[in-house]
Amino acid sequence: LLGTTPLASLNQGEGVRRVNAAQAIPEGHAEDNAVEVVVRLDGASAVVEISDTGEGIPPAQVDRIFEPFFTTKAGVGTGLGLSISHRIVTGAGGVISCEPRAAGGTTFRVTLPASDPASVVPVPPAALAR
Repeated sequence: LLGTTPLASLNQGEGVRRVNAAQAIPEGHAEDNAVEVVVRLDGASAVVEISDTGEGIPPAQVDRIFEPFFTTKAGVGTGLGLSISHRIVTGAGGVISCEPRAAGGTTFRVTLPASDPASVVPVPPAALAR
């Protein structure tokens, strides 16, 4: 589905975004919170959307979140995760974006060029779990 992009690189960026989504959700009341991952094809692109119901990112900070060392989480992390994710995605010919959700939380969207379906080699589910 993702052409010649190394799966390990994409999986690293995906993991960063899932951890960020989970960290954005306040503790307690798990039944009121969610992290949702949607994977779909959109024409000639593969799209991965990760949405959470956390605190969200202030609109004034959205333009900075992919900068190295920028963080919205005081005392947690280095501020490199999204910068590295951005580098991996754009290096694969894709686009990563962040959209605050009106109901609270954030949606990250990664759009990557899809391969010719005839050339896709299926990846066993166990390989993706690593």
